Amino acid sequence: MKNRACKLFMMTGNSQEKGSTKTTYHIVVLGAEGVGKTALVVRYLTRRFLSEYASTEESTYNRTVNVDDKNVQIKITDVIGKSVKQPSYVRSKIQKIDGIVVVYSVTDRRSYEAALNLLDLIRLHARPGTSTPTILVGNKVDLEHIREVDADDAEKDASEYPDCFPMESSAATLPDEAAVIFESLLKKLINKRDSLKVPRRKVSVVLQGSPKLIRTHIKRRLSMFNKSRNGTL
Repeated sequence: MKNRACKLFMMTGNSQEKGSTKTTYHIVVLGAEGVGKTALVVRYLTRRFLSEYASTEESTYNRTVNVDDKNVQIKITDVIGKSVKQPSYVRSKIQKIDGIVVVYSVTDRRSYEAALNLLDLIRLHARPGTSTPTILVGNKVDLEHIREVDADDAEKDASEYPDCFPMESSAATLPDEAAVIFESLLKKLINKRDSLKVPRRKVSVVLQGSPKLIRTHIKRRLSMFNKSRNGTL
């Protein structure tokens, strides 16, 4: 099964399309072992479902996707469950990426607690003065009969973290939901980056008063500037 997954990614990982944006959005997928992180990534990139997948290595996949009729370059890093138990490893990841998907299984309360711990690390180690758009994903909703995590709890807990919002999905039975998750995050990343490109308006200072007062004010400002430049203040 692992070899099959590798072949699927080889077919999709290097896909390039004309007219794609130069900007690459890097998304990292985190979560405990067995919650379906890789299954969600595979669903999104190939629309296929892998019922079993065991990886001992971190994997990063590049792809050009279409979001709102625009070709967007993305890089998705699928972090193995064992690595998320190392705070230093998680910290090194979240400080270098644009968006985060934190996955837990709605059938496993312990995986949910692990997801909240990851959100704590994300909040603690985020770059100063910034927040990283994050989606908290409850996977395996097709197993409703053994659910252990309520959707209302996830919504309440997610609201306590900056720029984080919850979603639920089933990589097994809801193929379109994986696309909704990643595209929702990409839209937030695109809007965030576009907002940073908006030039700031220059604020002009209008001096009021008689011509004599204005000349006096200008001379005083020039005098202060020259003293500051010459280090005589």
